[in-house]
Amino acid sequence: MLFRSPGRPPRARKPVLAGGGLAGSLRSELGVMSRWPAMWTLVLILPVFTLLGNYVEPFVLYLNAGSGAISLASPAQVLPGILPAQFVPSVLSSIGTGLYIPLPGTAVFFLIGALAAGRDWAGGTLRTSLLAGPRARTSAGQALAVLVVAAASVLATFALAGLFSMLIGAGVDGSVSPAASPLPAPGRLAAGLGL
Repeated sequence: MLFRSPGRPPRARKPVLAGGGLAGSLRSELGVMSRWPAMWTLVLILPVFTLLGNYVEPFVLYLNAGSGAISLASPAQVLPGILPAQFVPSVLSSIGTGLYIPLPGTAVFFLIGALAAGRDWAGGTLRTSLLAGPRARTSAGQALAVLVVAAASVLATFALAGLFSMLIGAGVDGSVSPAASPLPAPGRLAAGLGL
């Protein structure tokens, strides 16, 4: 028999996982993933790679085009590819896969999935997770968490590319003028996001 103070009511037990089912599994997996520095690194690789490869490098080429060792390209040839009108194709070229060489977006998404799937094995909790309950719900929660993390990386890439293309347009033209380089139509942006 448990002894308790006469004036105190018994304590209510907190549930182990707030919200059950698939939503609880997804929330749990996202909580675990958010504490991994490796996952944050993988999420940020794609936006940084896109920024450096598709904006910083071409902008330096634009600034130096036509002079010195870079005499094959003129500034007029380089500039249109880094203005706001072209940021959707620029992002899609860094996310997708090339014909012969896989681009970094594909590799990053595979690594995010492998890191999430290998967590139980690497942590020595594979047997516990297999015996804990319905494995289908846990696996579905992991898969959804990987999709959410990959989507966050893609959205961050689109946002960063759009911001830097507008900054380049404002720096070169003095403003982000729709006449000089219009932003893509909302339908084209939604198609680029796969919606």
